Amino acid sequence: MRSFRASAGNIIVLIAAFLNIVMNKMISVALLVGGIVLIVLGITATNSFSSDVSRFFTGSPTDKAIWLLIGGIVAASLGGFGLFRSPKGA
Repeated sequence: MRSFRASAGNIIVLIAAFLNIVMNKMISVALLVGGIVLIVLGITATNSFSSDVSRFFTGSPTDKAIWLLIGGIVAASLGGFGLFRSPKGA
């Protein structure tokens, strides 16, 4: 059985691995929060006057509202997936 020696190189590698995991989680949280904000903005844009006018003539809300909703769903999904997946090597 090998014993673990706490050398400076091993400590630096452990710190780098920890920071990598923390940064990945921070990016995931930012994507999740940004996605939720985009979804809320998309819902608000869907209920706007211009979206009502567009819906009257075309039967669908404005392109801006649709793209905000799509972008929000994609960003929130990626953020949620990033938060709940296990780190590599664990």
